[in-house]
Amino acid sequence: MDAIRALVERYEALRTSYHVAADGVPYQVSAADGGFDVEIRPVRGSCEDQAVAVAQKLRLAAGDVTAAWSSHFTLITEDEQPRYLVFAVSHFSVDGWGMRVLTEEFHRLLNHDRPPRAQEWQPIDQARFEAGAAGEKRSRRSVAYWRHCLSRRPENQLTLAHGDPAEPRFQDATLESAVLPGYERILAQRYGATGSSVMTAAVAVLLGTYTASSSCLLELIVCNRIETRLLDSVCNIAQNSILLADLTPGTFGAVIQSTNRSIVSTNLFGQYDPLRLEAEIRELRAKDPSVLPHLCCVNDKRIGGAGGLQQSPPAPAASEPSTFTWGERYPSGSTRFFFAIEGDASRTRLRLHADALYMPPADVNRFLFGVEALLAHAAEQDTPLADVAAVAGIPVIGGVTKSVSRTTT
Repeated sequence: MDAIRALVERYEALRTSYHVAADGVPYQVSAADGGFDVEIRPVRGSCEDQAVAVAQKLRLAAGDVTAAWSSHFTLITEDEQPRYLVFAVSHFSVDGWGMRVLTEEFHRLLNHDRPPRAQEWQPIDQARFEAGAAGEKRSRRSVAYWRHCLSRRPENQLTLAHGDPAEPRFQDATLESAVLPGYERILAQRYGATGSSVMTAAVAVLLGTYTASSSCLLELIVCNRIETRLLDSVCNIAQNSILLADLTPGTFGAVIQSTNRSIVSTNLFGQYDPLRLEAEIRELRAKDPSVLPHLCCVNDKRIGGAGGLQQSPPAPAASEPSTFTWGERYPSGSTRFFFAIEGDASRTRLRLHADALYMPPADVNRFLFGVEALLAHAAEQDTPLADVAAVAGIPVIGGVTKSVSRTTT
C-alpha cells in the first residue's frame, strides 16, 4: 500500500480528472491532495484468471475520464497474501511510455529501492511549455511539416474499392513470427538503421507496391520522448506524426536508409496543437477536398517505437512456423489501414486492422506474410523494388494478381 501511495503522490497524472466548461471547452484538474480507493479482492482458484477479469473491468472504468481520478487499483490476494496488483489509468493521462515508467517505479518502490530521480516534469509543466513561445514555435513548425508532406501525397493510396465486401467489413488479423526479429536485426545493422525504421520501410514498400505508387504517406504514432526531461515523465505526450516515404531509390535497402532519415523529421515535428493542425487541414481541404487521404497508420508499440530509441532485438536461437489468425470484426471504423508492431527479442507480432472495401481479407493475409517474406529475402540479398510483388507474394492493384498459398491457423 505504501508503494501505491508513493506512486500516486509522485505522479500528478494519476490524480487527474477531466471536465467540460459551460462554454464547451474541455479542461483537466490535477488534485493537490485527496484520497483514493484500493479494492482488496480475496480469491480462490486461479489468481491469474481473476486478474485478467479485473483488468478488463478496470479498463472500462478508466474509460470514464470524468471520474474523480483517472487511476484505479485492485489488489488480488490469496491466503491473505498479495498476488497481483491490477492497475488501470486513462490513456488521456498516460501513454505507453509513461506506463513503462510507472511499472518500473512501482517495482523499485516495492523493493525499497531509491528511484533514479524524482518526477520533475509533470503534465502541468508540459502544458505550460506547449502554451509558451517555444511550444508555439514547435507547433507551427510541425504543422508546416504536415502541410509539406500532404502537398506531396500519393494520389492512389488505398483509394480503389473492391466491390461489395462481406459485413462487418473492418477486421483484425495477426501474424506471429519467431524469425522476424532476426531478419530485422540483420537489416538494421547492415543499413545503420533502427529496427523500427526497417519495419516501417517494409510497410511503406509493400503499400506502395500494392497501390502501384512511387511514394507512401504514413501516419506514425511517435512517443515524443527525445528530450531528457521527458524520459521519466508520466503523462500522455504521444501524438500522430506523418512520414512521406520515397519509393524511387530502387532497392529495399535504399528505402530503409531513406526511411531512417525521414523518421528523424517525423519525430522532430511530432508535437503540435491539435486544434492548429485541424484548422490547417480545414483550410487545405477548402482548396482541395482530396488533400487529406485516409492515412495508413503504423504504430510500433515496442519501447521507443518510431522514436528511434529502440534497439533491434537479437536473433532468436531457433525458429518455428509463423502463425496467422483472424481477430474481431467491426461494422464501422475510422481508418482503412492500421498496422501495429508488437513483440520482444524472441518473436514479433504484426497486427493489421483493415477495411475490406479497400483491402480484401485475402490481401490482408498476403500483406502480413509479405512483410516476413520481404525481410527474409532482403536479409540474404538486397531486393530490387521491381521484384517486391513477386518476392512478397502480394498483388498489384490494377495489375496481375499472383496466386499465393499461405497456411493459416
